[in-house]
Amino acid sequence: QGERTLATVLAETKGETVEERLELLEPYLKVCDTVRYAHSRGVIHRDLKPENIAIGAFGEVVLLDWGLAKLKHTPELADDRLQAHVQAYRDATDLQTVAGAMGTPGYMGPEAALSKSDDMDERSDVYSLGAMLFEILTGRLPFLFETFGDLGRQLLAEEPPRANEIDPAVPDTLARLCARCLARDKDDRPPSVEAVAQAIRAWQRESAARREVRGHMREADTALEGVPGLTGDPLLRQLDRVTALCRRVLELRPKHGRAQRLIDECEAIRRQAIAEREATIRRTERTERRQQLKRYGLAAGILLLLGAGLAAFLLDRQRRAAEDARGRT
Repeated sequence: QGERTLATVLAETKGETVEERLELLEPYLKVCDTVRYAHSRGVIHRDLKPENIAIGAFGEVVLLDWGLAKLKHTPELADDRLQAHVQAYRDATDLQTVAGAMGTPGYMGPEAALSKSDDMDERSDVYSLGAMLFEILTGRLPFLFETFGDLGRQLLAEEPPRANEIDPAVPDTLARLCARCLARDKDDRPPSVEAVAQAIRAWQRESAARREVRGHMREADTALEGVPGLTGDPLLRQLDRVTALCRRVLELRPKHGRAQRLIDECEAIRRQAIAEREATIRRTERTERRQQLKRYGLAAGILLLLGAGLAAFLLDRQRRAAEDARGRT
């Protein structure tokens, strides 16, 4: 597809769900990493906006247009580029026209809108990143305006809405992060872009853990539903499966009460199943012993009969021999 800007991608996500828009956090975090590096070298971008973020066909992200960048702790050029940039917005009677050439001004913070270049530091870039994050989460900018004067008045007098006020499906953690990034007072914003990126990545890890927990618990519930129809080794294997799933849940959520209850339930069923199996084995052994004793008794009876028959035969033989001997005499 070639190279596009984040602005193009954001336009394509209009009307999509929060879950779908959250996929843009990946290129967004790459932008954060780029800005973090610039800040580590003392460079403030000062013109962060979706139009300046190129996204390649293979997910690569490039931050463009460093024309307004400033080296920290150095004086602004005599011909102040930022002031000229902002003045172009002020002079524009049609923001749509100027936005086509310069991009919308909705990503600049109060200090930028007032052309206070000396007040701009890393937290000014944090504000711009907060505005982009707000747009990713809600599909719109924090402030809606028709002229630069409208924007300036809102920046100086109003707090932007919470992202989850615009769309209740926005995760509260990200909505709170957005609100901090968009604070009018720089001291109320996160201290660095690194702090913003860390907060988002921590939320991603937590969200992934929650999804894994939900998946394991659904699988455990399904497996447990099949337990009543099983006996013997198949039953024990099914209980082992439920237990393994719940133990993984406890690794992620050590205080997950329901997972522990399922483990305890499986253990109780396992003990009962083992006790029943042992009782069955004992009953089988007793039955076999009784049958064996019967077989022994039958064999002994046969042997007695055979012995009695043989004794009778021998006695009869002796009697006949004695009679024969008397007859000869």
